[in-house]
Amino acid sequence: MSQKVAIITGASSGLGLHTAKKLFATGNYKLILACRDEIKTKNAIDEISRFDPTKNVDSLKFLKLDLNNQKSILSFVEEFKKDFDGLDVLINNAGIMRHPPQLQSVVLHISLG
Repeated sequence: MSQKVAIITGASSGLGLHTAKKLFATGNYKLILACRDEIKTKNAIDEISRFDPTKNVDSLKFLKLDLNNQKSILSFVEEFKKDFDGLDVLINNAGIMRHPPQLQSVVLHISLG
């Protein structure tokens, strides 16, 4: 049985990392960890591979993705399409940065204004 392809955004920590560990442990997925910070994600890949050392670490791949940057998104898509023919699972987990109240009103004004 061939592995399904799954992308997890924000997989370098928190719920994304936990989800990646669980999917990795099944052995059924080629996991794409789509994150901004390469070093943090490489550390996460090390942690995931230790979670179940019987599984193949080659099923884990980092692809840089900053969802606040259109250029990064387009680059991610091109890189993904080079290596994969399709996508089976998408887990949109990337966090958002909460602005302090005074900044939030400025952001809303600019966005809606």
